[in-house]
Amino acid sequence: MHRFLRHFFVLATFLVSSLAATSQVPYTIGTGTAFNGTTGYPAPYGNFYDGAKHQMLYTAQELLAAGMPPGQIVALGFDVVATNSMAALPNFTIGLANTTRNPLYPSTNPFYVTNVPVVFGPTTLNVVSTGWTRHDLATPVIWDGVSNLVVDVCFRNSNCYSYTRNASTRYTITST
Repeated sequence: MHRFLRHFFVLATFLVSSLAATSQVPYTIGTGTAFNGTTGYPAPYGNFYDGAKHQMLYTAQELLAAGMPPGQIVALGFDVVATNSMAALPNFTIGLANTTRNPLYPSTNPFYVTNVPVVFGPTTLNVVSTGWTRHDLATPVIWDGVSNLVVDVCFRNSNCYSYTRNASTRYTITST
C-alpha cells in the first residue's frame, strides 16, 4: 500500500558538512507543531499497513531559511514523539535527491518523484526511543543550494499480517 504526503513535510534534521570543511552541522527544517497518531499519516515510521511509501518535499527556500548552506548531506533524521510499541520496519530505505518539483502533488503524472536514489538501507529498522532518530547516509548527497530536496521513505513487509501501528513523528503543515 502506498501513501503519499500532500500538504505536509516531516520535521527533519539534515546533517550537512561543508565541502571545504570536515565539521558537520545539523539543520532542523520545520517547527514540528503537529504529530501523527498510531494510525495517522504522514508517518515516515509508519507500520499501520504492510508497506508504505512517503515522499516529503523540502523547498530550497525552506532549507535556506533554516540557515542550511549548499553542501554535502551526510545524515538525516526524524523527531519521534512516541514509539507506540511499533513493530520493526523490514526493508526500510531512504532516498534523497535534488529536484525541481514543487509541489510534489498533484501537478504531474506520476505525482511522485521517480527513481530517487536510495542512500540509506535496505535494513530492518527498529524505532525504540523518542527523540531524533538519525540515519547516516551510505551515499552523501550534494545539495546545490538552488534545487528542492525530495526525501523518499519506504518499507515493505512480506508478512501482510504483522503490521502494528505507526511511531508518532513531528511534522509541519506547509503549502507545498
